[in-house]
Amino acid sequence: MDQQVSSNYEKQLSKLDNAYGNGVCTQNDIERMAKEMLSTIPPLNRDALRQEMSNMHVDVYTDPTTFNINEGLALSQAFRERLSGILALADREYNVRSKVLEMLVMAHNVVSKASSADKRKGEALMRYAVQFFHLEAAETFRNEVKTYLDNMRATSETISRQASVIQAQITLGEIRKKDPNNQFIQAEINLQQQQKNSGIEEILW
Repeated sequence: MDQQVSSNYEKQLSKLDNAYGNGVCTQNDIERMAKEMLSTIPPLNRDALRQEMSNMHVDVYTDPTTFNINEGLALSQAFRERLSGILALADREYNVRSKVLEMLVMAHNVVSKASSADKRKGEALMRYAVQFFHLEAAETFRNEVKTYLDNMRATSETISRQASVIQAQITLGEIRKKDPNNQFIQAEINLQQQQKNSGIEEILW
């Protein structure tokens, strides 16, 4: 999907370069170019994607089993990959819309006869009001996706720390069995510190 989007963008850019690359553009030319570039944005069903993201849930247990750990890591990895793909599309839409709107406003400022920057800005807003709303919607959605992705990364890191602690507990349990004189007190202290950070209770051997 992302490769196809990139290909469409490059094809449209090449087309515009051939049509307008050798001359000075008018405001109407800029508006036509803007329309062509906006057409390269893939349609996103934001409501459907929001619903999909809201259903991405990974359980984090205070006393996880090995199965819980493996399941959580697999799920979080799959969700992170999916969210990264959605974010790539959201980023592309925001970036294209932002650049297009900037280009439209700059072109309008060149031809505007308004006497102040505020008036020119107001004129541009009246002329391209819908594009301002589209940009706001694109930015809002992009931020939502980023939040979901950040939360999923945090979940994955928590589960990874739990897996490390469980492995340390297993290793320490084997050491205890082989070492009745308890020569690895420092190892136990380090493990207890990890347990405080992860929220996992110590395994009793």
